[in-house]
Amino acid sequence: MEKYKLPNDIPVFGFVVKTFPNDIGEAFDKLMKMLPPGDPRPYYGISQCTKEGIQYKAAALETFEGEAAQRGCESYIIEKGEYLAVTIMNWHDKTDRIKEVFKEIGMDARADGSKPFVEIYKNMEEMMCMVKIDPVKEIESKFEVVTNEFLELLSSFKQEQINKPPFQGSWTAAQVAEHLNLSDTRMLLMLNGKVNPTKRQPDQKIEQIKADFLDFSVKFDSSELVVPPDITYEKEKLMTSFLNNRTRIKKAIQTSDLSETCSAFSFPVYGELTRLELVHFIIYHTDRHIHPTKSTKI
Repeated sequence: MEKYKLPNDIPVFGFVVKTFPNDIGEAFDKLMKMLPPGDPRPYYGISQCTKEGIQYKAAALETFEGEAAQRGCESYIIEKGEYLAVTIMNWHDKTDRIKEVFKEIGMDARADGSKPFVEIYKNMEEMMCMVKIDPVKEIESKFEVVTNEFLELLSSFKQEQINKPPFQGSWTAAQVAEHLNLSDTRMLLMLNGKVNPTKRQPDQKIEQIKADFLDFSVKFDSSELVVPPDITYEKEKLMTSFLNNRTRIKKAIQTSDLSETCSAFSFPVYGELTRLELVHFIIYHTDRHIHPTKSTKI
């Protein structure tokens, strides 16, 4: 399975098949007969569950405005955005595989079940099965992965290990956990604090945040507000605090408008971040601390 991005909406024309799945082949034959022999345009299958069952539309790419009406067909739009996709080669011999592929994609936590399933028939050999990605589900999935990974890592330390620095001057695993707890507390204040409408792309700064945090050759100086005290910590208390904060962040992801800009704080490098960017900041910040923390384990 791969991620596939449609940069623009795709206008198509066609019609709903009378009986699914029996009349699919007949519907595409009808479409092809409307077009000149050898026309190279791609064809599309658009299916969605309704109260009456599965509705399937057989469609072809609209190459000029008004083509749908000219050919006596309905016009549809395949939405731009990111999709989960699986390519099937020699699809003519594997039509029974298409149902299983969509079932597999639909089980992915990132799949948006409210959107149509899309088949793109690029040519007589290659087709692609696609389901739109729900951006909230996707970021929630990323957030849960790093959260669980850090929890599992922290859990793997014994109490007598967690407060031992691997070398002089370094943070202990306990201090890393407390640093994330202090940071998460501030992130929550921003996520649940004052926001303004965003006048740019809400994800504009994500790639820069990712590149910065995952560049392990560069050392960051933490703000004094999130520097963990050099004291002895109890493992269970650290884990409970971490999980409580992460549960509250997850709720904010699920219930807030992620496109809005958090105006309670302006970062020295990035300025004000949207909620979407702020959650990615949390994700990549956590990821940055997972790898070196593994090396502190004795």
